[in-house]
Amino acid sequence: DAPISVGLLLDLSKSMTSKFDMERAAVSEFFRNANEQDDYFVITFADRPKLVTGATQSIDTIQSNLAMQTPDGNTAMFDAISEGADRMREAKHGRKALLIISDGGDNHSRHHMKQIKKLLQDSDVEVYAIGIFDIGPFKTVEEALGRKWLSQITDATGGRTLTVDSKDKVPAAAAAISREIR
Repeated sequence: DAPISVGLLLDLSKSMTSKFDMERAAVSEFFRNANEQDDYFVITFADRPKLVTGATQSIDTIQSNLAMQTPDGNTAMFDAISEGADRMREAKHGRKALLIISDGGDNHSRHHMKQIKKLLQDSDVEVYAIGIFDIGPFKTVEEALGRKWLSQITDATGGRTLTVDSKDKVPAAAAAISREIR
């Protein structure tokens, strides 16, 4: 269980409004399985990526910063992934991973899927994702494509995407991702 550097990319777009509690639960459960020597940064994204917490080992700092967030705006997931990969160049530990928690949609990035896959394949960063989706037949275009996009991104790096559609499934998914990263 060697320490690793982890970047959390958290979707705060309007499409996550009804899923925000599940997202926060996933973050809490992920940290429950963390090594105290790991270091983290958190980037939230809606209209654009925003660094919320720089390199830190303080899980409490991350949790308190997240508690002050409110979902709103469009989704620039690909831009957030690009920024996360850039930040990993300065990572403290040799093992590096990004964890995306999102519905996988993107409707506002200047980057495209092809660019992001190439960028990640050229990096030494593994990408994992927890896809949070609503139950029911009515989905946005972004959410309909979200599962596919998250899987394509994580598969390109040797990572994995787990999907959940209810809060009671979040702990198992977050714990599984945390174990896999290690």
